[in-house]
Amino acid sequence: MKPTRTQSSDGGLLPKAELVALLLGLSFRVSPVAAAQAPVVIIDRQDGYPRLAWTNVLGQTYHLLTSEQSVDGEWLPLVTLTSDSKTATWTDEAAARSMLFYRLSATPDTNWASKLQAALDHARSSGGAKGSSAVVITTNGIWEGTSGLSDNNASHSVRPQMRFSIGSVTKTFTTALIMQLAEEGKLTLDDPLSRWLPDYPNITNTVTIRQLLSHTSGIYSFTDNPIYWPMVSETNKVYTPQDTLGLVEASYFLPGQGYYYSNTDFILLGLIAEAVGRDSAANQIRSRFLRRLQLPTMYLEGSEPASGDRAHGFSINYTGTPQDITTYPLWTVEYSVAWTAGAMTGTAYDVARWIRALYSGSVLTETSLTEMTTWTSLSGSTYGLGTERFSSSKGDFWGHLGDITGYLSMAGHSPTAQVTVIVLVNQDNVDVRAIWNALVSTL
Repeated sequence: MKPTRTQSSDGGLLPKAELVALLLGLSFRVSPVAAAQAPVVIIDRQDGYPRLAWTNVLGQTYHLLTSEQSVDGEWLPLVTLTSDSKTATWTDEAAARSMLFYRLSATPDTNWASKLQAALDHARSSGGAKGSSAVVITTNGIWEGTSGLSDNNASHSVRPQMRFSIGSVTKTFTTALIMQLAEEGKLTLDDPLSRWLPDYPNITNTVTIRQLLSHTSGIYSFTDNPIYWPMVSETNKVYTPQDTLGLVEASYFLPGQGYYYSNTDFILLGLIAEAVGRDSAANQIRSRFLRRLQLPTMYLEGSEPASGDRAHGFSINYTGTPQDITTYPLWTVEYSVAWTAGAMTGTAYDVARWIRALYSGSVLTETSLTEMTTWTSLSGSTYGLGTERFSSSKGDFWGHLGDITGYLSMAGHSPTAQVTVIVLVNQDNVDVRAIWNALVSTL
């Protein structure tokens, strides 16, 4: 059976009610149930996709189903929803068809949705985060929850279709791109930099692709440079990868002689992917992964046009207090600098589907996945190739943490339990791991 997807509510108890909507242009019709008992539903189009919105009621779980035929056709589960906002919304960004039917059911919540929502609300609030979007996927279904605010307006709650910057979770895309090129025989993980790239100051050209992927290259991380913050905060310049490499100073150690998390490693990997694939990194990620897996909300910020509604980012690191940095100069600059090390953006749902596909073997061969999840002793056995290992109360998860000004993310998949847990936060300098752990502990 196709897994159900899950979002919840605010208000008193509501008797079970159903609504059926035919989306043809902006028309809809309601099924013959007591209209006074049905949630208020608005149907329009958000960026060309069908959008439904209804009033949340405390203690209710909302189940959205869809049919391509008619109100009497076969209904398929689409999503089950919970949130802490007064209005729940759902945009069907996978729907490119001109005609669809939707059915919305409201039932008393007695299942895992309420427990996950309570865990998300409590962990986000106690951790001081502005807002959060989270997704849990199991073999039994999909829950999607939101909590907190998307900006400084107290009535603007985070919504499930909001995009978040995911920071270094981007490295999973860059890693998958490199691994696919290796599978195709276009490169090997033991190729030195000198095979694919020109020499750059302070970068040893004998460093291998494998050492870049495992952060054992010793190459200086450009984010450690004292001029990094003044650079991204005082100019509107869009930086090239070569500009970013100009921030690199002397190496930390000789290649293969230690472990140091270096964002520069993944800028170099992006350049290698472009040299080998003979196309931009953004185009290759889109054609190989985003289109094939139907991840329509995701894009490489600074390299592709932005799309959809974004949760505003709040930064303590940048301002000293949690201030909205959305209109600051770094909005343009930092993403061009982060590039293939940290500039991807998307919704929690699409991040979850990506992480699950990647680590369950739907993207790469078993050999490649084994390479990625062979943990280097130099890292304390917590980092493989573009992949982190998280220990939890429910066993080990594979994935990555992300941190970029105004946003935090944690994405993990358990290969043994077949559980995927994603948390996105629109504020930096808070403990995203605590929120993630709270959800894992609830399972």
